[in-house]
Amino acid sequence: MFMIGDYSKYALRGVIAGIMTGISLCFILMLTLPAVGDLVNYLLKYQLSKQLPPDKIEEILKTVKPTIDTVLMIAPIAQIFEYLVFGSIFGILQGFYRLRLKLGELGSALASGITFMLTLGVLPLITMVLVFQDVFDMLAARSEYLLIILPLGQGIMFTAFLVLMSFNIKVFNRFVDAKPKET
Repeated sequence: MFMIGDYSKYALRGVIAGIMTGISLCFILMLTLPAVGDLVNYLLKYQLSKQLPPDKIEEILKTVKPTIDTVLMIAPIAQIFEYLVFGSIFGILQGFYRLRLKLGELGSALASGITFMLTLGVLPLITMVLVFQDVFDMLAARSEYLLIILPLGQGIMFTAFLVLMSFNIKVFNRFVDAKPKET
């Protein structure tokens, strides 16, 4: 009889936590879509103003506006698929922490979530500050902390869902520990 492997169980937990995170972020992104669109336009205008005259900037902004609008419409749905993939990767990492490093269920979920926040939240922010210092300063001057809060918030949300999946809650275990039907 086929039994779901230990790493597969953790990958599935991560996928479910990733989907829940992606759906939550989809709603958040849909609520903040106008602010994100304005921020993208402001960043484009800021970056282009360093190299082009104002009339060319407006022409370029008019040209790329449909593309930006399309990307912003696809972005909420893309979040779900993105976190499905991230969830499977960091779910397997949770399995590694649990099975190889002998951490407990809660400890392995927290370790995987912290690794998630460091690699996909903190490290990109540090890179942005180091590489694009002027853009970061401009965003901080405008109080655009959305770019700082969002990556960390995503990591906290994913970690919370992964920890939730690690508890023995029957609703979640029904999916994770399901056995195939005999034929």
